[in-house]
Amino acid sequence: MSRKAKIYIFLNATLGVWILGAAMARARPEDSLRYLCYLVGAVITSHLKVRLPGITGTMSVNFFFILIAIIELDRPQVLAIACAGTLGQMLWHASKKPRPVQMVFNLSSIVIASSAAYALFHWRVLGLLDGSLPLRLFVATGAFFFINTVTVSAVIALTEAKSLWSIWRESFVWTSTQYMVGAALAGLVHTLSRHLGWQVALLALRSAECCDSDASRKPDSP
Repeated sequence: MSRKAKIYIFLNATLGVWILGAAMARARPEDSLRYLCYLVGAVITSHLKVRLPGITGTMSVNFFFILIAIIELDRPQVLAIACAGTLGQMLWHASKKPRPVQMVFNLSSIVIASSAAYALFHWRVLGLLDGSLPLRLFVATGAFFFINTVTVSAVIALTEAKSLWSIWRESFVWTSTQYMVGAALAGLVHTLSRHLGWQVALLALRSAECCDSDASRKPDSP
């Protein structure tokens, strides 16, 4: 690993630890049952993927839990859910255990991306301009997508001495559609939960998981 890559990882980890520590210092035990259910759900479903309608590819169920938490919970709870889901994804059912440096980088990156998305979703200026859920979700998801993919692209570029732009464009730009469709589904689940209860969010994600599992077992048509 190059010296530049090591410095970048150190700075990324430092920022992630600072954001996480500052958020946890202000943590409040509010709506603990819903928070615990989302936290456990993020860990249990950390290795699961669901197919999104109308596009090719899959989306991690973790992304839904992070977005729904951004809408309904506070920042410390959002970051705890993001970290728990990321740890589950790296350690549970993983064919190869990640190295400590990889774990630190992935955790710090998800903390930075989730914190930025939360800040933009709840930004007062954005609320004054247009407080609608679709716009706030679009802006928050765009920030999450950009930060999450650029941080990964940057470490690959520094490690392999390649162009950051080419790596991001070839490996991650196409996933933006998945993020936006995932945001739309999260918004729909949140809207339903307002009328039917937050438990609907968990049931909807469970239903999506079951449907995806059933579809994956069906043989392809000749």
